[in-house]
Amino acid sequence: MGFEVLLPTEALTEYISGYFLVENDFENKSEVKIFESGTSLGIVVGRPFEFAFQKIAEESEEMGLYDKIFVFNNIGKENTLIVKGKVVLVFIVLTPIGLQYLGNGARVNFPGEFFPLSRLGIPVFNLIIKRKLRFCQETMEGIKVIEQELCRYFLKLKEIPDDSEYKLQDPFLGLG
Repeated sequence: MGFEVLLPTEALTEYISGYFLVENDFENKSEVKIFESGTSLGIVVGRPFEFAFQKIAEESEEMGLYDKIFVFNNIGKENTLIVKGKVVLVFIVLTPIGLQYLGNGARVNFPGEFFPLSRLGIPVFNLIIKRKLRFCQETMEGIKVIEQELCRYFLKLKEIPDDSEYKLQDPFLGLG
C-alpha cells in the first residue's frame, strides 16, 4: 500500500499538522484509512477516481466520482472511505488554529461529517488551482501546488483581529 506521512513547510506548521498521502492503484474496491478525529481536507492530485463514503453498518454498491475537495470532520470509527482506481489522495490535517482560519475566524458549523469544501464558501482552492491539480503528472508537483495555495490563503489571513478588538453588530436588530 502506498501510504506516506509528509510534514508541511515551516511557514504552515502553525496551521497544518501534516499531510497523509494515499497513492496506489486499487483494482477492486478497497478501504482507505482516514483520520478518526479532528478535521482534515481530502484533495485529489491527478485524475478523479471512484469512491463511496458510508457508515460501516451500511452496504452500498453505488460509487461516485471523487472530483471535489472534501472536508472530513470528526469521522470516527463507524465510517469508511471505499476507493477504486488509481488513487492519489492527500489528506491535509489541520491544527486548531488552521481550523479557525479556515472559517475566516468565524464559528463554523459544519453541515456534516463529510462534505465538499465549497459548501463553506471560503476563497481557497479556486477553479484554476483545481485545474492545476487535475493535470498534475507527478505527486510531488501536486503537493507543491497544494502548499502554495495553503500559504497564499493562511498567510494572507494572518492578521485576523481578536474577538476583543472588534464588536459585531446585528444589522437587523441594531444590537451591539
